[in-house]
Amino acid sequence: MANEWNVSYPINHTLISALPSEIRKLKTSVKTQIGHEHETPVDGDETGSEHSNGSAVCYIGTDEPTLRPDGVTGLGDNDIDNSRLWLDTNFDPPVLKRWNADAWEVIGWTPGVYAGEESITFPNGLIFKHGYVASVSAEQAISFAVPFPGGIISVSATSVKSGQSHYNTKSVKNGTVSVNGFTVAEPDGSNTVGFYWQAWGY
Repeated sequence: MANEWNVSYPINHTLISALPSEIRKLKTSVKTQIGHEHETPVDGDETGSEHSNGSAVCYIGTDEPTLRPDGVTGLGDNDIDNSRLWLDTNFDPPVLKRWNADAWEVIGWTPGVYAGEESITFPNGLIFKHGYVASVSAEQAISFAVPFPGGIISVSATSVKSGQSHYNTKSVKNGTVSVNGFTVAEPDGSNTVGFYWQAWGY
């Protein structure tokens, strides 16, 4: 009998004495192929074997996976389960998540709904802060709710229009910018109804 892969083997006129060898070859081939992405099958165990670390199963759907692909065993804290992925289709576009010991964590940007926060951190570490102040003095100090952890790149202030014919102006005061906040000043010393501010840092 030829030693090659062919679904026609064993052929009808194959000798009975050749079948054990053919079966062994088939079992060896299947075990080798399974071993590329699975834990080594145990002889005598017909239930198969788990995916090995690094050959993750990717779940796709809206329901949060809680079981292994066998549909019985719960996900746990181990090398096999901690390499599993889930494409969460509750979002548009879908969000890729990784099992991390006891929960699914987002890989990269965390989606959500903006709820009025002063600060937004982007995936590359860039931080944007913004706000509005109803100024009560010609010089106003602004403190960030949370300081920039690394440094500040730029800050600006935009005055609110107070009439049809003019704008009250505000400027960031030189030398007052830091990771904790900044100061704005009215160039002519008068008050203004308020201003928006924006700051970038990391």
